[in-house]
Amino acid sequence: MQYHHQEKNRPGAWARLLALLAALVLCLTVLYPGRALAEGEETEAMVRSYDAGKWGSLTLRLSYTKEEKADAIPLDGAQIRIVRIADLQMTDKGPSYPLREGLDKLHYDFLTLSAGGLRQAAKEIADYLKTHPEALTALEKESNPQVSPKPDGSTSKGVRTATSDAQGKVFFDHLVHGIYLITQEGQTGTAKNFAPLAPVLCFMPEYLNAEGKGTWIYDVVANPKYSPKKPPTPVPPPENPPPEKPPTPNTPPEKPKTPSTPVPKPPFTGDMIHMGLWIGMGLVALIALFVVLRKNKKK
Repeated sequence: MQYHHQEKNRPGAWARLLALLAALVLCLTVLYPGRALAEGEETEAMVRSYDAGKWGSLTLRLSYTKEEKADAIPLDGAQIRIVRIADLQMTDKGPSYPLREGLDKLHYDFLTLSAGGLRQAAKEIADYLKTHPEALTALEKESNPQVSPKPDGSTSKGVRTATSDAQGKVFFDHLVHGIYLITQEGQTGTAKNFAPLAPVLCFMPEYLNAEGKGTWIYDVVANPKYSPKKPPTPVPPPENPPPEKPPTPNTPPEKPKTPSTPVPKPPFTGDMIHMGLWIGMGLVALIALFVVLRKNKKK
């Protein structure tokens, strides 16, 4: 009986659960009525306004400003390299940026990265290219036929370099759409007095959304700031330096010792033999005399 009672009430439990989910969806719709719609409209406007046939360009103005209101000092002689590390692919869902051939081992979702995350990614990719020159060689070649605009083979290369002029200007035109890694590879002229430019990523073209109106910028202009080179940090001397040892005087070499001449012993002659006999006989006579005297005293 109890089993049949549970089966009878089970449809009612499912109905209550579905009603609860429906109420939750309705609440979310009331709380955020325009968010999903706004995101959809923005994506649609982004896709609709994108011009796949328009070339991109990049202008860098390199300078140094000592104070906030002081005139900027242009930096000439900075050798700048740009490398297209990702291609722009536009679909109905919006843009995506897959990494190019040569960087297959890396994984980044560039659209979700913050400004700090993009700087970190730029540094990591720059370090990767330094340690994997074969990847840079692969990026120089155009292997994706789906890029926009269609490359003409003369100016639209994946890797390009240019040097800043007297006004600190560096210019690249005929850029295929995607993400570019900007690095400084050398320096002469005024740029020698300043620290190299840190690696940075640049979206080409760049999409800006201001006051609800989005716009694609195909001619990107950037003004990276430089800082002077820091002098090398001096090494402090030890607190208690050991006393200096006095210089060792140049002692003259010792003179070789002259061996002493041995004194020859006198020869053992016959006179010495006779003298010894006389001394011996005298001693015997004295002893005999002493013995005789003692015997006489006893008598």
